[in-house]
Amino acid sequence: MIYKPTPIGERFLTALAKQIACFLGCATIATLTDGIAYYLLLTILPYSAAKGCSFILCATVAFQLNKRFTFAQKTIDKSTIGRFSLLYSTTFFVNVGVNKLALMMMPRFILVCFASAAAMTMLCNFLGQKFFVFRTPHAIDHHSLLQRSR
Repeated sequence: MIYKPTPIGERFLTALAKQIACFLGCATIATLTDGIAYYLLLTILPYSAAKGCSFILCATVAFQLNKRFTFAQKTIDKSTIGRFSLLYSTTFFVNVGVNKLALMMMPRFILVCFASAAAMTMLCNFLGQKFFVFRTPHAIDHHSLLQRSR
């Protein structure tokens, strides 16, 4: 038996795929910003300080891009900014920690360490932004719609 999603399930999966593709585009731009800033800051700061500063710049770019393009938020209230700040405060430590751990294991592979930290952070940030920061009643109701359609 081949699984065939319901029309609601198909729309949900299509919307999710588009959202993930858009997020990856925005994340690529933000990560390039992070990488360029990190590379430049390494000339004047220690690794962790450079990574922290570049991450803050990356977070600012990511918020603006994802707000507009990935999650289509026209207006933002203080609680959204607060949730984003909480998420990125948490993933900041994930990013710097993964980078530091990777540097301890592979000190000569700075780019691999950077990419490892970026990948882990992207995963955490997508899930956090989708289900915590930019959540909408409509997005949350997809689960109940899927349950009713069975």
